[in-house]
Amino acid sequence: MLGSALSAVLLLTGCATTDYEPSPLAPADLLQALRSMDGTLPPPLLPEGGGAATAALTMEQAAALAVERNPQLTVMRATIGVSQARLVEAGLLPDPTIGWDAMDVLTNQWVNGGTDQEDWVGGFGLSWRVPRPEEISAQEALARAELEGSEWAVVRAEWLLAQRVANAWIELASVRARLGVANDLLGLGRQTATVLQRAREARAVTGIEASLVAIDVANLELERLRLEDEEIEARQALNALLGLAPDTAYDIAGADAVLGAPAETFDAEAIVDAAIAQRPDLAELMTRYDAAEAALTLEVVKQFPDISIGTGIELTLALFSKFNGPAIDRAVAEREVMRKAVAAEVAALRADVHAAVANYRKAQRQADYVAANIEPQLADSLRLTAAGLAARELSTLEMLLMQRQILDIRMRALSARFEAAAGRVRIQAAAGRLFGTGAGPAADAADGEAVDG
Repeated sequence: MLGSALSAVLLLTGCATTDYEPSPLAPADLLQALRSMDGTLPPPLLPEGGGAATAALTMEQAAALAVERNPQLTVMRATIGVSQARLVEAGLLPDPTIGWDAMDVLTNQWVNGGTDQEDWVGGFGLSWRVPRPEEISAQEALARAELEGSEWAVVRAEWLLAQRVANAWIELASVRARLGVANDLLGLGRQTATVLQRAREARAVTGIEASLVAIDVANLELERLRLEDEEIEARQALNALLGLAPDTAYDIAGADAVLGAPAETFDAEAIVDAAIAQRPDLAELMTRYDAAEAALTLEVVKQFPDISIGTGIELTLALFSKFNGPAIDRAVAEREVMRKAVAAEVAALRADVHAAVANYRKAQRQADYVAANIEPQLADSLRLTAAGLAARELSTLEMLLMQRQILDIRMRALSARFEAAAGRVRIQAAAGRLFGTGAGPAADAADGEAVDG
């Protein structure tokens, strides 16, 4: 009879067994697969109608591409599947326990010298632990909070990634703009050097003057080389965020629109109100508070006795654990920690928004001053320099000084405009709305809210 029971148990176990396939992993194979994709461009970089050239990449396209292809995000998305599996586990009933106690058989064998059929049957036992009231629902609530936390963690990572991509895109556009200025000034410097070389041959200038111009041209060449290296670094940094091969080349589109965006007036407190409803980092932290609340509920449930029924009845009293009182106190303390953490995050959020608005105002004020007072003079300087160079009316020192001023002014003008653009991105990020990444797994009730005053 015992053999029949064991056979039935083994049969049931065999029917429910799940096989798995081993999955060996070799980093070298992963690197080879990565290299095989290096020549494949994603849709935003594919040229229309084919061809060798690539299309230009806007800031919004770069952010969307990064959210889709960034390797770290793929890892975080995989954790959602783990949390979903835990939610299924949390809702399952406890498994029954089947056992057999040989003590009756051994006792009769030692005392009476033999055993009866009843001794073998009497050792059989079956028990099933009855879930405490609300225990399953509390476990599911805890697992559900963890699942929502995993989902919001992905949204927060997308939001942070969009900020990094926007800043990296702005940096690349800035370096390329400054490289264009350096090339323009280098062309002007070479033209100046050619004019002075001819003047020196005609003994109209001294060798020292020609040497000064040659040194200035060499400095401009060095500046161009430095910016070319910066361009490579900036492009590789952006490519890493986009999930592209380090040497993938493309053009930047929409930089003029970003630089030429009109000044905006932002209401910091209105942005704070919107951020409370939209910031993914705050939403993720709230799921951790919900998880602490669910964990407390589960510990409260565990203060009730643990009952198992079957061929007998077992009752486990929580006497030594003081009816789970210490665990409940610990769960209450953990919930209080999360409450304070949320309050601290709200305070930090408000400070972040106000700092972002102040930073944008400072950058935009400088950009407006440059546009109103410096760039018009720069245009006049360029015109007068070209005319003076053509008429050979400028002295060597005047030409060198003018070229230095032009380079400095144009670089400062570009820096002011790009800083204003970066400030605008920071405000969008502080409000929790950056290229659509603010919409997460929870219902977004703030879609219609504006962040500008």
